[in-house]
Amino acid sequence: MDSELKHLILTGKNGSGKTSVLEKIRDYLTSIIDGNYYNLLVYWQENKSLFLDRIEKLQNLEVLDAQQQAELLKFNKGLEQTENSIQKYSNGLQVDLEDGKGHLQAFTNLVEEKYRKNEFILAYFSSKRNLSINKSDNIVKTEFKDTYTLEDNLDSKFIDYLVYLKTQQSFARDDNEQEEVKKTEQWFRRFEKALQDLFEQPKLKLIFNRKELDFYMQEPNKEPYTLNQLSDGYSAVLDIIINIILRMEKIATTIYNIEGIVLIDEIETHLHIQLQKKILPFLTSFFPKVQFIVTTHSPFILNSIKDVVIYDLENKTLVKDGLQDVSYTGVVKGYFGANEMSREIESQFNRYKDLVAKKTLEDKDFEEIADLGITLEEIPDFLSMTIATEFKRLQLEFENREDI
Repeated sequence: MDSELKHLILTGKNGSGKTSVLEKIRDYLTSIIDGNYYNLLVYWQENKSLFLDRIEKLQNLEVLDAQQQAELLKFNKGLEQTENSIQKYSNGLQVDLEDGKGHLQAFTNLVEEKYRKNEFILAYFSSKRNLSINKSDNIVKTEFKDTYTLEDNLDSKFIDYLVYLKTQQSFARDDNEQEEVKKTEQWFRRFEKALQDLFEQPKLKLIFNRKELDFYMQEPNKEPYTLNQLSDGYSAVLDIIINIILRMEKIATTIYNIEGIVLIDEIETHLHIQLQKKILPFLTSFFPKVQFIVTTHSPFILNSIKDVVIYDLENKTLVKDGLQDVSYTGVVKGYFGANEMSREIESQFNRYKDLVAKKTLEDKDFEEIADLGITLEEIPDFLSMTIATEFKRLQLEFENREDI
């Protein structure tokens, strides 16, 4: 994965199957790391030829006695059951990985081996994600497992871990362990720099309040605030960053250069336009050896990085070298079909507007309003800022109506 690492973006309109494909990749990876699929493949690699050879020999006999007939039935049944199990585990997906020299390696062998050695991380983030950090009540040592499942959520441990690092740094300074002090300083400096980049605020500081055992973010001319007080957008981004960081901490590194695969569904969820432009460049820079596989229908995501393969599930279109050299307006017009999308959005918005204005609503009206609301919420603002703003206003008014 070191050479010419490329990320994968799955795109297409709602209903094209982006989430379903990502979930199948998640299930495929899970089946590898739980050992069952890997062990099955190893067994089949060693024994398939024996099965086929024995079946062929038995079938070539002119006459089979009862024992041979039973043996043939047994081998045919074993062949069918094993291949059905492999098909079930792979879930219809065929995954291969290039070693950077044009050679394909068995994906399961590579991932399973490195995963067991804690040299490879895996993570899956659904579209419904937000940061959930518990405030630290006392100083506790944060223990990390050798491996985590794709969906383990680790962010609740984060403040405990930061507090533990700070106290250990203080003890190391008292004991004149300068190497340990320097290592911890580098960790906090790197995390603080990440926050500065995300918030586009070079003077942002991460401040430790030792009396409260909590951390605050301090920006010029603003009141300090905790990580739990972030907006939905920044919270969603930090949820991803923190979970990846903590998966790598067992290696005790200040540079997050562990290999891995991270799946993110609807990566643009909760993100304003600037964050949509920044999220993938940031993640791929901060975690340089992780391959990100994401779904999106935001052109700001699609043209944000160079080393990416884009696949449109709706149109079955493959773009091997990304769209970074194409402006987002060009992406929208040439790739999404902006005029067509804008007309469709306007039609749906007008229908929504008519429905929420009705004084008397039937059950079918409520269902249609809910369906239209889901669709309109997922439309990127840039296609029609006026419609997006007006929709949010109408949606709020409708939710606050006292007569329904």
